[in-house]
Amino acid sequence: MTPAEIARIAGIASELGARRVKLTGGEPLLRQDITEIVRLLRERRAIEEISVVTNGTLLTHLLATSLKRNRLARVNINIPG
Repeated sequence: MTPAEIARIAGIASELGARRVKLTGGEPLLRQDITEIVRLLRERRAIEEISVVTNGTLLTHLLATSLKRNRLARVNINIPG
């Protein structure tokens, strides 16, 4: 899916009452456009919180800073055990 398609689906969900979006499934940080996705989701005024679930291996300082700049609210890191 393109970032615009993801934002469109989230926009429709927000019209139906969804207020939080969690990006998960596989490893979302593998997407080179993850910060664009977060930015587009943040433009949807009804969406109050955006979070990402990751294993953390790709979460560099640069990427974390970029995601924070685009107002990502939360990062859940799953550590396999």
